[in-house]
Amino acid sequence: MDGCILQTIIMVLAGMILDGGALFQVCFYAWVAFWGGVMLNVGRLGEAAGKSKTDNFLMRYGHFLLCVLSYFITGLIWKWRGYDYLLKDWFQ
Repeated sequence: MDGCILQTIIMVLAGMILDGGALFQVCFYAWVAFWGGVMLNVGRLGEAAGKSKTDNFLMRYGHFLLCVLSYFITGLIWKWRGYDYLLKDWFQ
């Protein structure tokens, strides 16, 4: 439940920043990756199986870690799509 509250706060704050949606896009990629990982974890372990400390940590704070990682991945995606002019201002 802590992960959902943290994600809601991060997504609302990222959506309020006036940068043309760039930071929100980074957080959205992290959100998709996080919930994909949670679904794989639940599918692998099942509901009845016990979760390890690492699983609990990643489900609680993994979204923030993915936000940091997806910052750089979003830059690569923009470069591949031909939006190099946006990267010039973003990665200074």
